[in-house]
Amino acid sequence: FFHFRQRRTTSTMRPLLLLFCYLKVATAFVSASRGGVAPSSTSLAGGYDATIGADPKTPIQFFVLPGNTCPYVQRTHITLNELGLPYDVTEVTGMPKPDWYLKINPRGKVPAIRVPTADYAVIYESAICNEFLCDYATFRQQKQTLMPMDPFMRARIRLLNDHCDNVFSRTQFTFLMNKDEAKDEELCTEMEEALRMYEDALVESKGPYLLGEDFTIADLHLL
Repeated sequence: FFHFRQRRTTSTMRPLLLLFCYLKVATAFVSASRGGVAPSSTSLAGGYDATIGADPKTPIQFFVLPGNTCPYVQRTHITLNELGLPYDVTEVTGMPKPDWYLKINPRGKVPAIRVPTADYAVIYESAICNEFLCDYATFRQQKQTLMPMDPFMRARIRLLNDHCDNVFSRTQFTFLMNKDEAKDEELCTEMEEALRMYEDALVESKGPYLLGEDFTIADLHLL
């Protein structure tokens, strides 16, 4: 985005870029400052059966890449910390993915979580994991505001997340990968439009977060 700002520094573009940078910094800062329950391990032996049991006190098993470098995994990591849910981290190494992990997630992707239930429930895909974890915390009678119960607010969060995945991320990637200066103006305009939805959301909700006073998974989805 600094590259983007250098290539277009109009008065219209500056506040939008600052807005996005604010969101990135604010969401990371809030999660770090709130803390949460730290993982009890950084890497577990035992593969498929590690830490899993039907006892609800058993930590959630959280599958990540070594070093936890995947941005999709980081979203779920933040969600776990924000909710204060106990979890253990299992690193998945190797390409192709090991057979024991393909039994857990046939797609072989991360993140994935295994929840301490009688049937060893497995959830994958970060957006689905994050919504599930919020509902799981509520089911455990734990207060949480990352995913409100109000159906209109939930729909609003899903629309913002859909915009991030299908509009903003694609537009950002296309611009950053562009090497044809003749297309800069067109791509900059598309970036402005993609960022506009977040500016409108902040204006409508009066901030400090996208939906108002509470930090939600719509905010962390932008990370």
